[in-house]
Amino acid sequence: MMNRVRAIVANEWSLATAVAVLCFSVYLTTMCRTVSFIDAGELATVASLLGIAHPTGYPLFTLVAHCALWVPLGGEEILKLNVFSSVVVAAAVGVFFKLLLVLARLADSRKRKRRAPLPHEQPVLLLAAAIASLVFGFSATVWGQSVAVEVYGLHLLLVLLTTLLFLMGIVEEDAGEIPEISRYLIAAAFLLGLSFTNHLTTLLIVPGLAYLYVRAYGVSRQSILGALKLLPLFSLGLTPYFYLPIRAGVHPP
Repeated sequence: MMNRVRAIVANEWSLATAVAVLCFSVYLTTMCRTVSFIDAGELATVASLLGIAHPTGYPLFTLVAHCALWVPLGGEEILKLNVFSSVVVAAAVGVFFKLLLVLARLADSRKRKRRAPLPHEQPVLLLAAAIASLVFGFSATVWGQSVAVEVYGLHLLLVLLTTLLFLMGIVEEDAGEIPEISRYLIAAAFLLGLSFTNHLTTLLIVPGLAYLYVRAYGVSRQSILGALKLLPLFSLGLTPYFYLPIRAGVHPP
């Protein structure tokens, strides 16, 4: 039994999954079983009928939440959508765990001039990241988004995924493993566009990402061309906004 526990702790993905599953299990015990306050009723109706929510419309949330209703869980739509919120917030906590590890290793590689971490440092880093992730997941603000249907759970997941992939691209550059633009930066650009179609406060992370890009690649003709190569993927991520005029044209309930 102890060997199995050590194996889980030593494996990043297993530990990230364990953290997410633990949070999800607790979220379920406190989840609302019916319609909650503020926008829950409106958003549940919009997701169920493929309607259009209040500005800015939240097209990505509407489409993804509607797909969540296809899962054969049983029960009313509102219950399925509340479970959906618990799932995406728990997944965000797992991504937060990975993000902490990437941040720690990026800082460590530069501080120690890219010295590989010592074997005894790895378990300490994983344990610290796991504890910090649980503190994050059970904070009032994050936990509050897991108990009822809202756009912010999916927003949290998308912002953290975007940041994680962006930093993984920076780590590749820092290790000199990329010939031009990192595949992680390409994925991050696409997810950044998607995140904008869920909630426009995604704009708040753009200055930080831009700063990190300049710190990693500098200001040169090559870095500018690299940024321009990311624009088509970012634009592709914005395509869920086409849902609004298309669906409005058929006058949904």
